[in-house]
Amino acid sequence: MEPPNSISTMLVILYNYTPLTNDGVESLPAVIDNVSLVVVKSNSSTKQAHIYELNLFQTPSAAPLTPEISWIQGHDSVVDLFWNHTGAQSYNVKRSTSASGPFVTIAANLKVRSYSDNTAINGNTYYYVVSASNEAGESAN
Repeated sequence: MEPPNSISTMLVILYNYTPLTNDGVESLPAVIDNVSLVVVKSNSSTKQAHIYELNLFQTPSAAPLTPEISWIQGHDSVVDLFWNHTGAQSYNVKRSTSASGPFVTIAANLKVRSYSDNTAINGNTYYYVVSASNEAGESAN
């Protein structure tokens, strides 16, 4: 007998799961029969992705972890940014001409962990931050 669709869908997601570097709360990329969030913790002592705890929730209990920009490169009128995985449902890229802000959102609800700012003007200095969002809220920049 084949398992219900919700279970087979969940197994596919867990099979493709890339663990965070620390325990975290992640939004699912697709709906699984009234489940919108799965918390998976890996065994950090063996550095393997063996799952030892699985919790299912209707909605996240906390905003995702704050993303960190891992790579940034500027070239002719374009700035490319890449950031780490935080288990977010979406990401927001913000920019300022001052290190202390204010930061203005230039891209919202991104489902990927990269962005190319095609509005950059050669010769200008820009500062970027990224925030992560899920159903519970938005992380810090």
